[in-house]
Formats: sequence, structure tokens, C-alpha cells
Amino acid sequence: MPSRPLNPDYSYNAIVVKIVDADTIDFRVDLGFYMTAAIRFRLIRINAPELRSKSKKERAKAMEAKTFVVDRCAAAKSVSVISRKTEKFGRWLCEVYLDGVNLNDLLLSNGLAKKYSGIGPISCRSGKFISLDSYLEQARNSFYALGNRINVKLFVMGGKKLIALIVSTCAM
Repeated sequence: MPSRPLNPDYSYNAIVVKIVDADTIDFRVDLGFYMTAAIRFRLIRINAPELRSKSKKERAKAMEAKTFVVDRCAAAKSVSVISRKTEKFGRWLCEVYLDGVNLNDLLLSNGLAKKYSGIGPISCRSGKFISLDSYLEQARNSFYALGNRINVKLFVMGGKKLIALIVSTCAM
């Protein structure tokens, strides 16, 4: 009996229902056998500017990115979604192909989105510091998003958290 991959990707034909923002899209997905489902997807590997940002500059960039996605989707004759799993908000993570061209890569190459692994900034570059516990939780979520399982141990000496050691990573 042939073995199945640990993390199979599933490919579906889809129809765009709503573009929430440049990295979140609602699709009507063809599941086969005359069955469809309305599903919200999050484009994997990228992070686009937020439409609800407090910054006018970021909102303008977000609208530019969303308009790009709207225009590309409207012009596409075929739409397919390749997905494997959900993220922390319940959206399915996916790669979107419009007429065979990867939308995720288009957003990156046009400077409308940034690469994203699931871990946000943790240093003063963002103007904020976060606790080590919070960072470890983000790291766990990121590894899960990439299809891995991770165990993290935290060493405590004299009541202070000193270091996190990754004990093991393996494919889920």
C-alpha cells in the first residue's frame, strides 16, 4: 500500500466571493461531486498592510494592495486554491493561482506584501518588547503554520527565565 505524505496539499477550483483585504479572500470552493463550500482563506507566506490601521499611510498601501488583488481576480479566467491547514483565527492557509500564476508571489514581487512566517517583531524595531513567554507562543504557532511540531523547554535559574531550548522538531 503506498504511503501518504504527512502534510498533503489539496487543490481546489474556486470562485472569488469577497476580497476582505489583500491577504484574506472568501471563496466558493468546488469540493467535487457537485458540492461547494464558502470558505475564508488567508494567503500563506505573506502579510499585506492592514485596511484598519491607525496609520493613513498604511491604509493607503492596504487599499492599493486590495485593488491589485481585486483587479487580478476580476481578470482571471480560472482560480485555484492550494491549501493544507488552518491558522489561529480559523482561516485556511493557501496559495492562490489565477490563470496558473501564483497571487501570493505577485503581491511579494510587486512590493504590495511582505514575507511572513507567522512570528511578528519582538524587538525594539517595532517600538515594543514582548515577554519571552509570548515570544515562545508565537514561535510555536509559526512552526505549526509551517507544518512542524515543536517542543520548547524554558530554563529558569534564580527565578529568571534565561533561555529557551528547542528540544525537537519533526513533521506533523
